[in-house]
Amino acid sequence: MTIQTQIAQKTLGADVRTLRKARGLTLSQMAESMGKSVGWLSQVERDLSTPTGVLNEY
Repeated sequence: MTIQTQIAQKTLGADVRTLRKARGLTLSQMAESMGKSVGWLSQVERDLSTPTGVLNEY
């Protein structure tokens, strides 16, 4: 894994949260629109889970 990949993974959660808030969405609203659970999205935002392609449409 390259250093760039490691850095990107560490900031992904913050980027997802920033995007969600910029669009005025709650965790529940964004999770529902993605077909994912609130818990999963919360874990992604806290860098406890890594999404696999599901964020491409956002």
